[in-house]
Amino acid sequence: WQSPFFDNKQILPRHQPTQPNPTQNFQQERIQTDQMVSKRNRDAVDEDETPPQSPVGVASVNERRRVTAKKNMAASPGLGIAPQDGSGGAFGDHGRLRKKERERAYSKEMYTLNSDFATWAAWAKNDRVPSGPVHDYEAAASQYIKTAAAIKRKYSSDSWDVLTFGTNEFGQLGQVEDILEKSRPCLVKSLHGYGVTGVACGGLHSISVTDGGTVDTWGANDDGGLGVYGISTSYAPIPVKGFIPSAYELAQNVPNANYTWRDLAGGSQRHFTWDVKDPNIKLESKYQEKMKSVSAGDGHCLALSNTGRVYFFGSYKDKEGKAWRDIQPKDDPREYPDDIPVVELAPKEEENPEPGRRTKMAPRERQDWPIHVWQMPGKVTQISSGFCFNAAIVETGTGDSDSASASKPICVTWGLGECGELARPVFAPVKKTPEEIDAGNLKGYNQFHVDKIISDYLVPKPVVFSDGFNSRRVEKIICGGYHFLVIAKDTADGASTIFSAGMNTYGQLGHGDINNRDTLTKIEYFKDIEIVSASGGQFHSLCLDSTGTMLYGFGRSCSGQIGHTSTVPKVGSFESTPVPVYLKDDETSNPIISKVSSGGMHSFALTSDGDIYSWGYAFTGSLGLGKTEDEDCQPCPLKVNVTLGVNRLKKKDGKKSVKCTSVKTVVGGGQHSILVAHLQEK
Repeated sequence: WQSPFFDNKQILPRHQPTQPNPTQNFQQERIQTDQMVSKRNRDAVDEDETPPQSPVGVASVNERRRVTAKKNMAASPGLGIAPQDGSGGAFGDHGRLRKKERERAYSKEMYTLNSDFATWAAWAKNDRVPSGPVHDYEAAASQYIKTAAAIKRKYSSDSWDVLTFGTNEFGQLGQVEDILEKSRPCLVKSLHGYGVTGVACGGLHSISVTDGGTVDTWGANDDGGLGVYGISTSYAPIPVKGFIPSAYELAQNVPNANYTWRDLAGGSQRHFTWDVKDPNIKLESKYQEKMKSVSAGDGHCLALSNTGRVYFFGSYKDKEGKAWRDIQPKDDPREYPDDIPVVELAPKEEENPEPGRRTKMAPRERQDWPIHVWQMPGKVTQISSGFCFNAAIVETGTGDSDSASASKPICVTWGLGECGELARPVFAPVKKTPEEIDAGNLKGYNQFHVDKIISDYLVPKPVVFSDGFNSRRVEKIICGGYHFLVIAKDTADGASTIFSAGMNTYGQLGHGDINNRDTLTKIEYFKDIEIVSASGGQFHSLCLDSTGTMLYGFGRSCSGQIGHTSTVPKVGSFESTPVPVYLKDDETSNPIISKVSSGGMHSFALTSDGDIYSWGYAFTGSLGLGKTEDEDCQPCPLKVNVTLGVNRLKKKDGKKSVKCTSVKTVVGGGQHSILVAHLQEK
């Protein structure tokens, strides 16, 4: 037992007599506290060894960006020893416990926690708090709540499990290095019991958020998409730290932060001893904000806090493949170590370069740790990410319905959207002309209009509707690869209408043509159909009507990602006008669909009965269907067996099989997918 309140050396085992020393009174008070606990709870306490914690490790890999589409993939050169998956898995050390054993183990740890907390409180009352992790009542209460929740999750039999499938070449499945691909859903054992409530897939990485507000990432990190400095690849989930807001934020309607970077970097915190410049600074939970949702792009991630603040890490790529990032707040002191080379500087910066300070030269290069998107105009309620851009629904005003400044949800976008996906006019092109480049002998990032990229692209700004009616109430935002979908209402009690903007090379905007659009344009096909949900893939889109029984697809279809045919469409095929999609062979009706989602070239539908259907590009197993007849593509929807792969392994190991009782969500990435489900032993 690692006490969350004291140094372990200060607490002597209860079964050993204490010796006269400075901690004797402390031990006596702890014994007195123990005696106040009921006999039932005391009997539940034994000297069993504390179950081992799930190891978290990181393997290294040569930094490279490619997605392999070969069926028999060889191990990537440069891969180190991958960490083994957690021992406390879905039905591992704790999951195998019978109900009474689980209750006994839970009572033991809660008994010890309560004893520690009561003893700490007794000491604190008399101003005799010993040295340890906490020093005040606020920190002690926060630590107690956090630890109690963790203990409850550890021994709970009703916990959501994370399952992944597809390619694992860069660890994006959260599986060990030896596993190159999974064509059936498999458990990410180290996330069992962590209370995962949301997940997102990027190009080659994955991210999750828990009910405790913590964030974990895994997969490739060559674009900074894991938010942890100093690693290349992680085959197991690793925690992301440093979610601290800036004191310079523009939003006026967000709750006051308990701590900002100005507070921490100013040294005003009595017990703050860490190096605030460390990119991987290990902060106590009380200093950090708690996250409630996440999203992922091709090489970046967003996290939304429960106070309505947004955090970014990773990088956007322009058309030439150069990396860009959001601007780090000026009160955020974190920086790269001195041994990191300075990137190419503009001429005016070369006069007085600051070695190692890539942070001050944003927006060049990638962002290796979370930073606050401090220029957000208000409290954010929803986020979404495309390949290289983001969108957010923002509440502006005071939130007082009786005032003139009442909150109204608007949509803002930012990022490297060069195809109209920002849904607003921006300066273009971002690169200078060949004549300007030659005349100035410009190299690297100096060839770009950096000031315009910052002001027009990287600052969140409101979208524009093509008809000029920009006061619509935005209900939902959906980022595709290079296109953007918005569901909005003209009035608060009006019907929902869907709009689109961005790249339209394959008709993914649904307007019946292939012309790009840089403002949100109504999809006329749905003028008499109310759309309430949608999703966007790399070059295709899905829309779901208000009844939940009519599903439509449009855009690129040559991999079967629209799901409207029984045979694989020809190479280059696309549908620029929405077409009906049916989950069953009769092609006359659908079960009630509760959610649709898209990966790069594949799609999912989750029904109200908890069934998952998938279709599209199947070569790497990202559909979760096992080996299909056509291993390249699956043109029509098929039902996913969530537990088939899991139970095969359990049978092999002589363990009890499980059943899926419900599915929370399913999402797709580049060539991998994640679902969150509740599994129960049969």
